[in-house]
Amino acid sequence: MNLILVNFACVSVKNMGLKILQGIKEGLSEKQVWDTYAGLALVDAGIAHSIVTINSFFVKESQSVKCPKLKAVLTKLCLLYGL
Repeated sequence: MNLILVNFACVSVKNMGLKILQGIKEGLSEKQVWDTYAGLALVDAGIAHSIVTINSFFVKESQSVKCPKLKAVLTKLCLLYGL
């Protein structure tokens, strides 16, 4: 699941770069490119990065739990959050 989230974050960053290139090809100024194309894509990339980071830390911590039943529940919670 974590690999899916990482790929989602990478695709979000790639999409932001493509939007910037699209604006540059249209001859827009740097400010216009960010205002018109890249602003929302940057927000999407930031959200994707936050989701990956939160899930990664939570998965790591949940694996250190000693109780098997609690560990199983936390693992399922991580999977649910990843969706």
